[in-house]
Amino acid sequence: MSSAGKIKAVGTGSCTIYAMAINGVVAKVEVTVVDGPMTVSFKKASYSVKKGKKLKLSDKIKVTPAGSAGSCTWISSDPGIATVSAKGVVKGVKKGTVTITVTTANGKQASTTVKVK
Repeated sequence: MSSAGKIKAVGTGSCTIYAMAINGVVAKVEVTVVDGPMTVSFKKASYSVKKGKKLKLSDKIKVTPAGSAGSCTWISSDPGIATVSAKGVVKGVKKGTVTITVTTANGKQASTTVKVK
């Protein structure tokens, strides 16, 4: 921790930070540093895309803490209906409904339904 009170994470784990004022008052805070996101979810339970068109699902996830998603793996339950790229872009192949699942590098998962029209 810097003299200005700024904390910099250097690895994963937990610790207690103590601060003491000139008058002797002590305060403490528990800090936990995680490797990757703690949660991932989609902004909506379902989406739709037209056959032959694309939908960028990577823009439609919420990650806590924000910006911690890192690399993710994307899977379509039926690539015959809709494919999904490594960057989270879904392409409608034929009419139907699929489940798209995203998995973060630290194993957090979320799924959503995509209907191809």
